[in-house]
Amino acid sequence: MWSFLSNSVALYELFSVTFETSYLSFLLDWIAFLILGYFQWFKLLPYIIGKLRKDRLPGSDQGK
Repeated sequence: MWSFLSNSVALYELFSVTFETSYLSFLLDWIAFLILGYFQWFKLLPYIIGKLRKDRLPGSDQGK
């Protein structure tokens, strides 16, 4: 029983915002997450998709 209780306390400490975690660090984590998410979805993925399309589909120069 005590091991279950200590595990649940450890999980609470892990997922709690106020347990030894300041709101400033929580806010900075979210800001970093949003900036990296924006970079991934709107900069990196279109670049990768464009590269894959160029490699697989020759495009309009095939008919010339």
